Amino acid sequence: MKYIYIDESRISKSRFQLFGSFWINRDNSGDFEKEYWKLWDKEFPTRRSELHWVKVSKGKLETYKKFIDLFATYPGTDFRCVLLDTRTLDYKKYHNGDKELGFYKFLYFFISRNIEKDFKFKGIKDKYKLILDRRRRQIGD
Repeated sequence: MKYIYIDESRISKSRFQLFGSFWINRDNSGDFEKEYWKLWDKEFPTRRSELHWVKVSKGKLETYKKFIDLFATYPGTDFRCVLLDTRTLDYKKYHNGDKELGFYKFLYFFISRNIEKDFKFKGIKDKYKLILDRRRRQIGD
């Protein structure tokens, strides 16, 4: 089984929207989570922060590199993302004017197409567990 951790970025009123995902084999997920939170507690002791990749300061660059190194040390992991240009999206035509509906359709297609590619091109026939980041409704009109 593969675990897929999913988060979105730049959703409200930005030109670009991003869906990012980290894919890891279940066998490695427990050890990975322990190492992740160990590093997190060391770098962000209050736990009141997030990794904001668009806001990496010189002062936190080494911290972010540590997280990237952690992701890279686990076998069978992948990072996958898609970037959408909001100027090309027609919510009225394809989503009944509902940006929240559009958001979930984009998320569905992003995940389903990647699972399909795993099956077709890599022969992976695993089950998948999706872990979505908690999000507040933040899509503008």
